[in-house]
Amino acid sequence: MALLGVLVSLSIHAQNELEFSRVHTEKISGVGGVVTKSVTIPAGKVWKITSAFAGEDMGTAGVYGAEGQRVALTFNDISLYYNPLSSSRYYTSIFPIWVSEGTYNLVLLFGTPSGVSSCIGTMSVIEFNVK
Repeated sequence: MALLGVLVSLSIHAQNELEFSRVHTEKISGVGGVVTKSVTIPAGKVWKITSAFAGEDMGTAGVYGAEGQRVALTFNDISLYYNPLSSSRYYTSIFPIWVSEGTYNLVLLFGTPSGVSSCIGTMSVIEFNVK
């Protein structure tokens, strides 16, 4: 019986293999409102989205998700990051997220009740070749 299990497991294999290609950071920026960027995952590739963040661009001090700012970062219909009008920041998706080849919209929504500021959104990706 054990031999049969080994033979069956040896005859079953995946349709495709993944080969590491590169580590990539996709960025989007704008000043208040809604900013959209078209992102293309090339044919024969898949992306593993490992993390995402968005917040106010503080220049040389970095990017902060400060209290009182509404920030959202989405990848098509996948909500990657959301910060309501409070200091409670949280991810609305569980990473990693796997995405196949194609063209997608990376959307950054940013603004405060009292005005708008410069904002940056980033998405960390590991790209794989599909063999």
